[in-house]
Amino acid sequence: MVTSFLFFRPLFNTLLIIGLSLLPVLSLAETANDSPWSISGFGSISVGKLDTEQANYRGYTDALSLKPDSLLGLQVSYQFNETFSATVQGTIKDDNKKYKDYNDDIINWAYLTWLANDHLTLKAGRMRAPFLAYSDANDISYAYPWITLPKQSYNGWLFQTYDGVDISWGNSFDDFDTSLESYIGTYSNNTDVNGLNTDYRVNFFGGLVGKINYNNFQFRISQHRGEVNMNVDNLINMAKSYLSIAILNAKSISEANKLSSLASSVNDADFSSKGFFDVSQASVSYDGLQYFTRAEWVQIKTGDIDFAPDMESYYLTGGYITFPWTFSLTYADSRVKYNEPMESYRHIEALSPITSFLANDSVRVWTLGTRWDIKPQIALKAEISYIDGYEDKESYFTSIKDGFDRKAALYKLSVQWVF
Repeated sequence: MVTSFLFFRPLFNTLLIIGLSLLPVLSLAETANDSPWSISGFGSISVGKLDTEQANYRGYTDALSLKPDSLLGLQVSYQFNETFSATVQGTIKDDNKKYKDYNDDIINWAYLTWLANDHLTLKAGRMRAPFLAYSDANDISYAYPWITLPKQSYNGWLFQTYDGVDISWGNSFDDFDTSLESYIGTYSNNTDVNGLNTDYRVNFFGGLVGKINYNNFQFRISQHRGEVNMNVDNLINMAKSYLSIAILNAKSISEANKLSSLASSVNDADFSSKGFFDVSQASVSYDGLQYFTRAEWVQIKTGDIDFAPDMESYYLTGGYITFPWTFSLTYADSRVKYNEPMESYRHIEALSPITSFLANDSVRVWTLGTRWDIKPQIALKAEISYIDGYEDKESYFTSIKDGFDRKAALYKLSVQWVF
């Protein structure tokens, strides 16, 4: 079953892109009240600027930029009958691999839905991986108070979509609503590291998601498990080549001996690039007429996989609403750590062309934001984020210059809409 998902994925992508090209034609059918077609869309135009020239931060520099967080999305649904429907969603955004998240496919939703009864729903196809509370609305920034979701949790090597099957059950009671979701699927992608193609494949994974809504509160807890396989043999071979060149160019016998010892260590190391990962998540939110609060925690455990880190992150946010204005303050924190052998290699300059692709993004961020709902379905947002990174980490910064203390302020303005 897993093999079949991987086999059909390229064909699946081609058919869906063809389908999206026909959307202007399909939109004509949507004008009829009884049409089975349903079309909606979303987007954001965001501009930002970093207050330092000593580094970049997720695509932002000390010059104004529209690219990192601007996007356009379109969703089309077709209702075959009362119980059976099809949905396709595509998103276009900047394709900068230096800061983009995993699985920024153009087609991120493409699934069939069967409403078995009032309580049971079955979906099959490409869907958002339900790791986190806002996974389904990841790109629909109009739906939440921030310009983008807190990257400390909604980033990293966690992939955003998968190809598989999802089954969910829900029921309403006098005082609360409940739902339980279970899914299983697969995912594959690749990334370019110094001109070498590196595969990233999740042979299978699945999980359980439980939610309870009580008055204005929502509680969510989820557990996920899968097997990841990262094809990094070519990177290891490149590391050995870099070390050989570094030994030949050593400035002293002492330096050459140290590099030779390191080369022996790399040659003898039994790198693990395959194994199981576990994701645990919990969140709680309160939405009232004047106040709202949200908190979410996520932990990723990767066992003995050398090239995938353990991660723990959380965010806390609170806000005040005086319509059409919303004000919020958010604190987010993430801790990323590799096992001891890999951590020891990370700081060796001779291996930096190889280890630079490994996420090392422990960071703390305070964000003060405001939202103005200009009119229904259109909002203008402004944010100031104070980024407090760690000196021995990248903390999402790139192009870091000597002496940079990993502290900066990021200013962003965004207009966002849905239709």
